[in-house]
Parts: sequence; structure tokens; C-alpha cells
Amino acid sequence: MFDNATGVGRRVGEAISTAGTFERFAAHCGFSFTFCNPRSGNEKGAVENAVGAVRRNVFVPMPRVDNLRAYNKRLLDACMGRADKDHYLKGEPERQLFEEDCASMLELPARPFRVAKVGSVKTDKYGDVCLEGRHRYPLGPEHARERVGMELGAFSVAFRTAEGEPIAEFDRAYGDAPTRASDLLSQLALLCRKPGAWRNSEVRAALPPGLVASIDAMGKSDRQASLRVLRDVSAGCGYEATVRAMDALAGRPGGVNEADVALAASCIANGQGAIAYDDEPSLSAYDAVFGRGA
Repeated sequence: MFDNATGVGRRVGEAISTAGTFERFAAHCGFSFTFCNPRSGNEKGAVENAVGAVRRNVFVPMPRVDNLRAYNKRLLDACMGRADKDHYLKGEPERQLFEEDCASMLELPARPFRVAKVGSVKTDKYGDVCLEGRHRYPLGPEHARERVGMELGAFSVAFRTAEGEPIAEFDRAYGDAPTRASDLLSQLALLCRKPGAWRNSEVRAALPPGLVASIDAMGKSDRQASLRVLRDVSAGCGYEATVRAMDALAGRPGGVNEADVALAASCIANGQGAIAYDDEPSLSAYDAVFGRGA
């Protein structure tokens, strides 16, 4: 049951209208829904009181949000922390009751629902897309005055050609101040051809300090090879996961190779965080052989 949330839908008398994205989300997850009667707070007093309690205990003082993903995690932890008490009516721990509710629910689909506004936009003469009248996303001059597909999510915005081929994906910008996104992948492709521009590049400025120090210490050919690994693995595993993988492997004796970075980045992209083995690898057999030879 929803309280006429704008992004979900609303009820006017007996007529119910729902947002298209929400309808697809409900079909994807397999649940039914209905709406409260408008201007009828008396029908849901317990919920209204709970909303007020969360507002006073979690949102006071007014929070400052620099990273929405990180704040959502802190907010969830704070709400779960409020469940460490007994239910006012049932006398059982609220967290336990919540877990029992979860156990009785349907399983979530294997593939998550991608919440995004899908449409098309036209680039300007420079190949930029301007959203909300102030936030610019550069797709490159080769896409100037071109109509491209757009997928606008809460955290990112992605663009595709009319044929559906990916062009670029950026972190979504918010706020009233004009912004221009940095197209690091396009700059990375240029750096692979002209590694001499590394020192003053936006790619270098955006990488973790440990990875920057490692690449700074390389010769021109090794630096170019590392940048190519970053470019090529990013195409399959994503830029963020590849950067984290290369940062973890930076400074390793013998340097890094594409296979190692791709394996580590794949684990990170899939939420595994690190390479995991069913059985821990053992080098004892090699130790025995080399020891015997000595």
C-alpha cells in the first residue's frame, strides 16, 4: 500500500494512475499494490507516527550529504539500529519480527530491476548533452548534432547510439550550479596513444595516490602498457572496478598484466571483493621438488 507517492502513482476517487517505471518494477518483482485514500491520515496513524519518529531521530540535525550511496548505507544502518528493541505490542524483538517477515516473502528475481528513465536526447554542435539546463555530458565531436539514447538513473547517466551501442556512462550531476562531466575513458584512450600527456591528465588526477605513484615510476613503454591494460579491462569490467583492481596490484614485483587485472576486476565488479578459491592453493609440492633439487 502506497500513500500516493508521486513517483509511484496516485488515487483520485476510484481512479488509480500509476507511473510506467513503477508498473514495470512491480511486474518484475511480482507484487500487487494499492493506494491509500487521499487526505486520510487517520487511516494510517501508526505509520504517520513512525515517520515522525524517524524524522526526529535520524534526520535531526539536518544531514549533509556528499556521497548519496554512502549516506544511504549509513541511513539503513541507523534505521536497523532503531530495531534493537522489543515491539511495543508483541513484546518480541523488532529485528526478529522483521526477519520473520522477510522469510515469508517471495524471493527476489535473480536479475535486479534497473531503475532509470529511458529516452533520447540530441547533442549540440560539440557533441555534448545538456540535461536539466545546466549539467553537460561530453560524448565527443564525432557525435555532434546526433540523437542518442539515454538511460538516466539516480546515480549515473548512460548514452547509446541509435543502434544501441554504448557511447559513454557518467556519474549523474545534481545541484543548481552548472557542471561538466569528465569523460575519463575518452581521455584514457588518448593517453594510450600519447602517454607523454600523463602528468597533466585528468585521468592521473582521478586515480588513487598509490596507483599514481606506481605509474609515475614507470618508463614510457611500461606506462603506456599499464594505461592500455586500464583501458582494455575497463571495457569489460567497468572503469571503477578496474581502477580498484590495479590499485590493489600496484607495486607488485614484476608489475601487473592484463590477465591478473581482469580477474581481480571481475571479482570486484561481481561484489566478491577479492579472488576466492574453493580450496586454498598450496605450493608445498613445489617446495618439495625445489628442496630436493637443492
